[in-house]
Amino acid sequence: MNTEAKKRKKDVFNRVPLKKKLVLAYLLLTMIPILVIGIFVMQIFSRSLKEKLSYSAEQGFSQTYDFLAYRFSKTSDTLNQFANSDMIQRILLKDLNDYGIVEQMSDMLDMRKAFEDARNGEDVDRVRIYVRDELMYSIDQIHLFGLNSIESTVWYRYLQEDADQILGCPYSWLAEHEKTEKEILSLARTVKSPNDYRKVIGYLRVDMDKGQIDEILNKANAAKDAETYICNGNGEIVAGTGKGKIPKEAWETARTAGFQKAYMEGNAVLYRTQDFENLDWTMMTVIPYSSFMREITALKNRFLVCMILFSALVSVCIYLIGKSITDRVGLLAEHMKRVQSGELTGLEPDESTDEIGVLYDNFNYMIEETKALLEEKYRLGKEVKNAELKALQSQINPHFLYNTLDMIKWMCYAGRTADIERAVASIAKFYKITLSRGRNIVTVRDELEHSREYVNIQNMRFGDRITLKVAVPEELMDVPIPKITLQPLIENAILHGILETEDETGTVTISGAVEKDSMIITVTDDGVGMDEDQTSRLFSASEAGGSGSSYGIRNIRQRIRLLYGSDSDLLFTSRPGEGTEVKILLKQGKNNTMQP
Repeated sequence: MNTEAKKRKKDVFNRVPLKKKLVLAYLLLTMIPILVIGIFVMQIFSRSLKEKLSYSAEQGFSQTYDFLAYRFSKTSDTLNQFANSDMIQRILLKDLNDYGIVEQMSDMLDMRKAFEDARNGEDVDRVRIYVRDELMYSIDQIHLFGLNSIESTVWYRYLQEDADQILGCPYSWLAEHEKTEKEILSLARTVKSPNDYRKVIGYLRVDMDKGQIDEILNKANAAKDAETYICNGNGEIVAGTGKGKIPKEAWETARTAGFQKAYMEGNAVLYRTQDFENLDWTMMTVIPYSSFMREITALKNRFLVCMILFSALVSVCIYLIGKSITDRVGLLAEHMKRVQSGELTGLEPDESTDEIGVLYDNFNYMIEETKALLEEKYRLGKEVKNAELKALQSQINPHFLYNTLDMIKWMCYAGRTADIERAVASIAKFYKITLSRGRNIVTVRDELEHSREYVNIQNMRFGDRITLKVAVPEELMDVPIPKITLQPLIENAILHGILETEDETGTVTISGAVEKDSMIITVTDDGVGMDEDQTSRLFSASEAGGSGSSYGIRNIRQRIRLLYGSDSDLLFTSRPGEGTEVKILLKQGKNNTMQP
């Protein structure tokens, strides 16, 4: 059942077009690493951007806090300066019984002048002092006020509870009892008697323009939906922007440096708090987490779009490249089948100069040469015609080429680009030497190179099981020899010798020597070998016509005898289980060109 399931899966895979397999293979090999690297880089960029945004928010918060702390400090200094002023304390301590109207008027003018001098549009909007109602200048209502005007206020009650504090007053505390032209914030404190520090002789208040504070806080917002405000110890909003909602965690947890994450009404926020020194006020910034992450999300979306576009572009390029390879290989394989059936039709010229283009050119050249040779051989004698026709068919060797192209096709399925390149280069070189520009005689060097390329191609098919050893002396390398003499013998040694052994592994050795008037090239293998009857039948079959390996032997023998005389021959020696040795004996004579 498992075997049948595997077979069905294999059949499904085999039915998938090669172009789709190439696209899928290359996408897996390229897009997955690119995606992994892209995600890694994206994480780095996101972390860097997040740190940058955090730093920007922290800097904005710190700069705003420092500026406001400086302003509040200056306002507190003004408040303390008047509370400890000898003139203010002296005036407020005067006995009403000896305090005439003229003197009160003089003191009022002195205090008003001092308060006016302290007033500026940036830090101090107005200085107010609250004195006993019996004093005439308590009705001034500009800088001097009576105590009865504040006895019911919240801030007066807080000062009564703690006379030593500097109290920050939000506008909501002041608006209930006062009418002001604009919204204000105030710092208030008591004025104590220098003679008895426990005795309160007046109340001072310094007003600030709330609009200016709001503007400063608004500029501190690092994100679009951020809110920055000042709260008092009761969680009331003193100044700030937006809706003024406060995360519960901001009050329930200890103050820490940096932004913290919390949830407000179910939504994640980042908040940052810092208390003002000597004041019951706290500055706070609240940033919705979604707003803080907006830029990071936008960056991720842009990256995703780029990855999709890049993937589409890569897919199209891979498809076009795969189509270019598979279409041309498929067309060449189809023409190989036609050649097998005897239809010698060439391919349309390929404009590319890659290995497949070279293979196209060589195939067309081979077809044209084949046609020309067939026409020429037809006019020769029957024996010469048949011998050369068989030699030409051996050159073409369509079955070998078809098997090789089929091997390249399966390499394409596996995405083995380097092996495809090596295979195409080997077969192109193999057929280039095979054709030899129409020459029938080549050098021993060319024949050995031809044999090496053949063994290389066969090793690609059979997993490097064949070892080729060459022991031909240099003095014989440039000696002429009939074209395609060694390759059929090596093919016979591989297919009918080595591949029929138990481990299907072996060695083919080519050696050469000159003996008297003959050059001898020996092809030896360590395959299964043959007994005398098999050897005898092989020679008998070769004379009788035969097929398969006997056909190759007959072809070589006929060409040797045709070109170099009947004394030239193939000599077979074989032993079962030990291998086969074939000697190519080329006789030197008056009618041949085999001069070393």
